[in-house]
Amino acid sequence: MKKELLRQIIINRTAKSDSKDIDSLIADFLRKNGKKSRKQMSDVISRLQLHVLDRYGRLPKKDILESAKNMLESDLHIQLDTGLLEAVYIKTAKGFAAENGLGAFVFNTLDEQTLSAMRKNFFWLQSNHSKDVRDRLYNTIKLAFDGDVDRLDLPGILQNEFGSCLAQETRYFKDVSDHIISQGQNLARVNQGKKYDVKNYQVKAVIDRRTSRICRSMNGRIIPAAHLESQCADIQSAKDINEKKKAAPWRNEPFLGKSRKLDTNFGLPPYHFRCRTILQPVWVRDEEVTVRGEKVMIKNTGKPLKKGELFRHIDNTGVERVVTGDTYGHKSRSEKPSAEKLVYALNSISGMGEHSKKPGRFTAWSQNGYFMSFEGDHVITAFKPERGIRYFRANTMPATREVIKWQESLISRLLKAMTGQS
Repeated sequence: MKKELLRQIIINRTAKSDSKDIDSLIADFLRKNGKKSRKQMSDVISRLQLHVLDRYGRLPKKDILESAKNMLESDLHIQLDTGLLEAVYIKTAKGFAAENGLGAFVFNTLDEQTLSAMRKNFFWLQSNHSKDVRDRLYNTIKLAFDGDVDRLDLPGILQNEFGSCLAQETRYFKDVSDHIISQGQNLARVNQGKKYDVKNYQVKAVIDRRTSRICRSMNGRIIPAAHLESQCADIQSAKDINEKKKAAPWRNEPFLGKSRKLDTNFGLPPYHFRCRTILQPVWVRDEEVTVRGEKVMIKNTGKPLKKGELFRHIDNTGVERVVTGDTYGHKSRSEKPSAEKLVYALNSISGMGEHSKKPGRFTAWSQNGYFMSFEGDHVITAFKPERGIRYFRANTMPATREVIKWQESLISRLLKAMTGQS
């Protein structure tokens, strides 16, 4: 009875926000709570400044510091309003279900658990945020006292330092809040997929100048639903902020597929601050296609090809690569692969790294001797260089090179040897 009442309250609250889109709701949440947080801190800073100035020069410094510390402990408890989180979560879930043809959204225990986890995240944010601000303000006063500043100079010093503290903490609040909301939206997507038995998801990153190395490397990657559902369960069952961070740590360095298997606590976006990467449900299939008059077997997600695309194929590192006519447009006079040889190259990637001459791109070397460069999930070039693997090494940043585990069955190798395939 109590759970049903809670569900109805949440759904009714969300209905009141139906006139606004998700971005507007998130902006409202950040603006409302950012303003509230800033005002609370401003009030405390003003009282603290008056408190210190009133006693400076009249009382021992240790007494002033102790009283300031006690004041911060009792006054600075930042409170946030998380009501709009429900609307953002449910709108995300509804939109995801509708866009991917999964059926109507039905609020159930899974959604309830996720919303509870999101609220806990903000409770932890409030606690940590308040403690961080307290420490910064106290240290500012202590540093000023340690410098033995003149009473007339103290107001200006405190004003500058407190103003800087306020601006920094306001930015921090916005960034962490945005991260929690983004993670909640991806949790909503996985939850809805679970209700409709989605088996795989594909990572979709926004590729532009702002795209991080990790998101570039993850773009197009296929992740089993079971892996993401397990990570989601760990995030939602976290008992404190440390368990939460352990279940979904931030990552900067690219994942190129060395182990061909993601760590149990990695896969669900966001991967870092201000991450724009999301998940989409996909259905993996094998099919035979004709590429420039040549038939070839490929594995893909069945999405319609866009203008200029020849085919898409999931390589042995787990990324669905996009091959276009431009892939064959490399100016090198070296041998270009047929569709069959290119698919074989993608299936037998044995080394990868970051391009040493073209930032934002990745390089790959295959078992059949082809060099490839990728930008996001696009195959930019694919050819057999005259210098062989030395060309791969010369164009790959040494510190980022990874050896990809690759194995081909004995039968497959014998068949290729018999037919003269390379």
